[in-house]
Amino acid sequence: MDAGSATPPHQHDHEEVVVVLAGIGRARIENEEFEFQAGDTLILPAGKVHQLFAKTDAESIAVMPVGSVIRTAAGVIMALPWRE
Repeated sequence: MDAGSATPPHQHDHEEVVVVLAGIGRARIENEEFEFQAGDTLILPAGKVHQLFAKTDAESIAVMPVGSVIRTAAGVIMALPWRE
């Protein structure tokens, strides 16, 4: 992620695990916020709206089940490029 950018608020039907490889930022899960930095692992619960914000350029690896449905905060299924 580029410094100053953010993911859209979204949720998954399965847990998502994010390993932060570089950078710093914060994660919002529902109404809670957490700081993260390189070396941290984020566990994002299924069905909880979350969003990631990069304070600096950041790199991460996200792991979730193949076929996991990702929805906007309003519950609309997101169109994802790897599903087209």
